[in-house]
Amino acid sequence: MYKTGCKTALLSGMLWLVGCSDPSWQTKDISELMPPLEFELVDEEARSVTEADYAGDVTLLFFGFTHCPHICPTTLANLAAISQELGEEAQNDLRVLFVSVDPNRDDPATLREYTDAFGPEF
Repeated sequence: MYKTGCKTALLSGMLWLVGCSDPSWQTKDISELMPPLEFELVDEEARSVTEADYAGDVTLLFFGFTHCPHICPTTLANLAAISQELGEEAQNDLRVLFVSVDPNRDDPATLREYTDAFGPEF
């Protein structure tokens, strides 16, 4: 979850923007309720990365595949549009990890070409 000004981005299957009219609006810290985040993936440069590589960054995970005709490109385009609404500092801190569920077709070069179309935070 990431809060900036009066907009909060939540990722739980999809992204939501919530406007807040009450400046005392608070979120609930669920860090003690969740299991530790652990993963090992291959990035678009064919390097192995883990959760430690993104520690301290605002990171959204999106699971999809490059041959997805509708949902994946639409959702990633929406995430790109939302990231453009953030202030420059928040935008520079944001990372969107597109995690392929089709690794047989989505090699690192294919993923790089696909995600580059959405912006540098992808």
